[in-house]
Amino acid sequence: IGRQFALHEATLVLGLLLRRYDLHADPGYRLRVAERLTLMPDGLTLRLSRRARAA
Repeated sequence: IGRQFALHEATLVLGLLLRRYDLHADPGYRLRVAERLTLMPDGLTLRLSRRARAA
């Protein structure tokens, strides 16, 4: 039960963040994959900028 609740909560938080912010990656970033438990982009940095409120 705990894991399922955590997944639902993470989905909700991600949705709220994507609704309020735009994500920007460095345009010069070249994909490097880090092999861990899952594949991950190595060295990827995202910047958040608040979206303008709708009128």
